[in-house]
Amino acid sequence: MVRTATEGLGGFDFRVGGKGFIWSCPERRPGRPRRIGTDIAVLFVGDEAEKQALLLGEPWVFFTAPGYDG
Repeated sequence: MVRTATEGLGGFDFRVGGKGFIWSCPERRPGRPRRIGTDIAVLFVGDEAEKQALLLGEPWVFFTAPGYDG
């Protein structure tokens, strides 16, 4: 089975098989509508070990935020 990635409109939203794996980070500002930023991307990883490997391997590229810690 061949799977392809597609790019969404209004920022970016890459999906394979209908599931997102990287997307634009929405800027949340109190009292204002959300704005889609294109300077930060949210990356879905498979598990905590993969996340920690990315954070430790390239800390100048990858970071986490409290809202995304699980």
